[in-house]
Amino acid sequence: MVDVIAPAEPVDGGWPVLVTFHGAAAGTSAVDMSAVASAGAVVVGPRWIDPSWDESNLAVLSASDYVEGAYFDVATCALGAAQDVAAAHGGDPGRTTVEGFSAGAHAAAWVGLGVARADPCPEQEVVAPVAMVVGDGQWVFEGFAGEWDAAFAGGSSTAADTVDRFLGADRWAVPDGFVAYLWSSESTDVDRDVENPPADDSWIRARGGEDLVDDLDAVGAFDDGSIGFLDNGLLMELRMQDAGLSVLHEQLAGGHSRKPEMVERTISVLWGEPPGA
Repeated sequence: MVDVIAPAEPVDGGWPVLVTFHGAAAGTSAVDMSAVASAGAVVVGPRWIDPSWDESNLAVLSASDYVEGAYFDVATCALGAAQDVAAAHGGDPGRTTVEGFSAGAHAAAWVGLGVARADPCPEQEVVAPVAMVVGDGQWVFEGFAGEWDAAFAGGSSTAADTVDRFLGADRWAVPDGFVAYLWSSESTDVDRDVENPPADDSWIRARGGEDLVDDLDAVGAFDDGSIGFLDNGLLMELRMQDAGLSVLHEQLAGGHSRKPEMVERTISVLWGEPPGA
């Protein structure tokens, strides 16, 4: 399933392309980003995960489906298919920005940072995105009050490796000039308690060891006794800054939803304006 919104007229060289990844919702998120198409871009929203998965049926995805990363690899196929659709509607896949919100932030970052573990569709050509816009992601996978903790504790699980791919700059494969805009809402829906400093057996240490704990401490994640969307966004910004990438993180007022401000930032990024300019 792929939805597309495109300008009515072609343009020399093709329009920039936005591939938008939905979160825990039915359908796709193309309509959510329709203002981007109105500003001059081809917007494509692929369905990248179990069709029955939405906010009323989160349990459809087990830890092995989600935190172990299988669906994120599938999102790479969705990106390639979306770029084919965009090209057919006047878009230039070489100017692709990926965008994702909530669970979709993980799919967008997975394909944006080029960290796929395996290629489930080797015949599908994929052009590396030049930018990404992601909001309200859970980079350390709190996991809805611990539902995914067992995956991180299991010796055969790839869950910890999934987090390392998101946060480990040595795992990223991005083109020169890659830019990122990160945003977090004021929502505390997924906040999870954590000690300051975290205990030796704390759930957070299973996510990435001392380097992760040190960086979370550096962005103040433990100061209020919980970790949530804002802490994850600040952590990703720090890791990207350390890697020398052009990145901006902002906290936007309101609850867990896309915001007009991030849509405006997305339009700017699509047209080559550095984050924060």
